[in-house]
Amino acid sequence: MTSKKAVEQATIRELARMAGGKRTAKEGLRALGKRILRGEHVQKDPLFWPAGLLLLGLCECALAGEEEAEDAATAYLEKALQRNPVIAHTDDAVAAYAALRLYEKSGNPKLLSIADACAAFLKGARRDGKGSIVYNAARQNQYIFADGAGETSLFLARYGAVREDEKAGELALLQLTNWFTLGQDARTGLPYHGYDAATGLCQGIVGWGRAVGWLLLGAAEVLALDGAGQLSFPIRKLFADAFVYEREDGLYGWTLPGTRGPADTSASGMILWARKRAGLAEDATKSEEALLAAASGDGTVLQCSAECIDFGQYVQQYGAYPWGQGAVCAALWESS
Repeated sequence: MTSKKAVEQATIRELARMAGGKRTAKEGLRALGKRILRGEHVQKDPLFWPAGLLLLGLCECALAGEEEAEDAATAYLEKALQRNPVIAHTDDAVAAYAALRLYEKSGNPKLLSIADACAAFLKGARRDGKGSIVYNAARQNQYIFADGAGETSLFLARYGAVREDEKAGELALLQLTNWFTLGQDARTGLPYHGYDAATGLCQGIVGWGRAVGWLLLGAAEVLALDGAGQLSFPIRKLFADAFVYEREDGLYGWTLPGTRGPADTSASGMILWARKRAGLAEDATKSEEALLAAASGDGTVLQCSAECIDFGQYVQQYGAYPWGQGAVCAALWESS
């Protein structure tokens, strides 16, 4: 079994690869095709969610005193800032969250400027009729994704606390309030992948692993900051309902109700990070050992599901991906 230090080193290497812009031809074509299909900008975004999860992992290492991880994450963010990235997607909120927490540790104003830019974007982003931030405004719909609800509430809750910005904190709570009203499956207590407030219809499958993970990331931060208020019960219920589906080996499936299907280290890492962050993981040993067992000797995290294309389009390929690497690194090093 590998060590969490090895996972940290592999995460640093993966972030360095991403900083160098190195992609295989297959990766490049897949990314291009997916973004064209979604109507997104083709230009590479250095703060997009795969980088965000890697940065989250290294942020947790840094907060545990790992200087090399802090240096790597800070250098990446500063380089992104030099490129003058335009924050124009909710998916950038995870990287901004990591930047904000690193700013709290170091006082580096460059990191705070990234968080300020993200907050400004989210406050001005298109919303649906109930105030939820639309995940991808370029597609001209009002779909609310679990990805976006989790990412934005994660960042905005922390930003509101650090910057004493009540509007940011209120916007964070609104994303979760609306989600618990419109995006949950009443029978299982698990989230759909998304919903459309205009029609009242939910989209995607119930309990997709990373959808649960995304939502719990935001819920965990709200709970950790003791700002949940009336949301405390639905947040704790979501954690409890998700925990029911933990497999005997301590991992979660790519879809939580499908306990006999493939395990997904990205979903498992996200959920474990959230449980730790929320103070709801009394004994995480089994899950930590299972995540370490799913990594190679050099710390590369395996058994991660491939990138989702859209609602209901979940590619059944498993291997080493940056989102699995970052999520597992974050879960192993989180020490709240």
